[in-house]
Amino acid sequence: IQVYGKSGNSGEVKLSSGKNNFERAQTDVFGFESEDLGDLIKLRVWHDNSGFSAGWMLDKIIVTNLKTNSKTFFLCGRWLDTKEDDKQIVRELPASNEDGVTLAPMTNYKIAVTTGDRRGAGTDANVFITLYGENGDSGQRKLDGPGNLFERAQTDNFGFECVDLGEIKKLRIGHDNSGFGAAWFLDKVVITNEATNQINYFLCGRWLAKNQDDGQLTRELPASNEDGVASVPLNKYKITVITGDRRGAGTDAAVHINIIGDKGESGKRRLEGSSRDLFERASRDEFGFECVDLGEIQKIVIGHDGAGFGAGWLLDRVIVKSETLGKEYFFMCGRWLDKGQDDGKIERELVAEAQSGAGISPLVGYKVEVMTADRRGAGTDANVFIQVYGKSGNSGEVKLSSASKDTFERAQTDVFGFESEDLGDLTKIRIGHDNSGFSAAWLLDKVIVTNLKNNSKTFFL
Repeated sequence: IQVYGKSGNSGEVKLSSGKNNFERAQTDVFGFESEDLGDLIKLRVWHDNSGFSAGWMLDKIIVTNLKTNSKTFFLCGRWLDTKEDDKQIVRELPASNEDGVTLAPMTNYKIAVTTGDRRGAGTDANVFITLYGENGDSGQRKLDGPGNLFERAQTDNFGFECVDLGEIKKLRIGHDNSGFGAAWFLDKVVITNEATNQINYFLCGRWLAKNQDDGQLTRELPASNEDGVASVPLNKYKITVITGDRRGAGTDAAVHINIIGDKGESGKRRLEGSSRDLFERASRDEFGFECVDLGEIQKIVIGHDGAGFGAGWLLDRVIVKSETLGKEYFFMCGRWLDKGQDDGKIERELVAEAQSGAGISPLVGYKVEVMTADRRGAGTDANVFIQVYGKSGNSGEVKLSSASKDTFERAQTDVFGFESEDLGDLTKIRIGHDNSGFSAAWLLDKVIVTNLKNNSKTFFL
């Protein structure tokens, strides 16, 4: 230090004592002797920039003339640091007869950050925040601490100290997009001034992600004195998918669904689970996912990607249950999603119904006993076909074949089986052959068809 008065100056004086001097918020007292300097005019203060952490924030210096007890004040409030402020390590300070405040007081701020309740909402990226108030800003601060931070539906608390910002107007928060799973769904931030207990709320309810929302990684949020709901709570939906009971009804393709309500839609979701054998014939598969409440469900769009062997799929029906409301919605289909069957479509739009319908009629097993007559040359080597008619429909053409023996031999009874929707009371059959092979001619005695559901027999002579 060097002190200047109207009558001279002190010369250079090193300020030292036997303790740690010049620590944060500390007042250190020193003394020196000099000829009377008269009324003090100014003071020069500096340091030699030596040691670790040489930078110094000087608040003020008070010089007392011990002869007259007069005090002179030298207000600074600036850094003496080669890396801060104007990077000077020497300051000249004018004398004042009055004390004053050189630095605004430091204030502790508590920051509570709530990550939203969405699938994949958490982030592993580095998160930064800047507070803006009527007295300036906090500068960008990294929000860091122990444990897993910014996880789904989690509130993380942080704190830092800065010059009192006055009334907080807004904040800027964002992340550096680093790490695996950087995308982040921020619900809200709550800032508490621990000196005044003033609380400000900053509602977000949006993604900070390059592949979500508007692709932004940083958000500016205005301050509010009232809390609120930043993001709509999630609803859980249970989806039950019933595959039809028909030959080849199952699929190995990837199945997707989009649920549409009066408040929005779920977006296309793939239906997958731990079981590898999904959507098998006559199976009932259950899935679940979360999304923003869709309100009253109106319809679904369900389909598959047509991939894999045997992609064609016979969908019986779908049941969607809102777990939050405890309400079920039924979507009847009963059609093929197959490029080679029905209308060739692999995606269908199904309208919600209040009650479940019958769905696809269950299959009934039929046993067919064919008696070839006892006459010379009565048997045939041709391919034999049958079509069974009832009051409720017909079986379609069924080929009667067996890999285990020679069929349709003289005086022989051959037994076959097929499945069909319940045909009701049987009315007739159509039976014939394709006249192929050696000795195609065939003398048919009779046919007996048994409904295996009720064991009723019908005879065709």
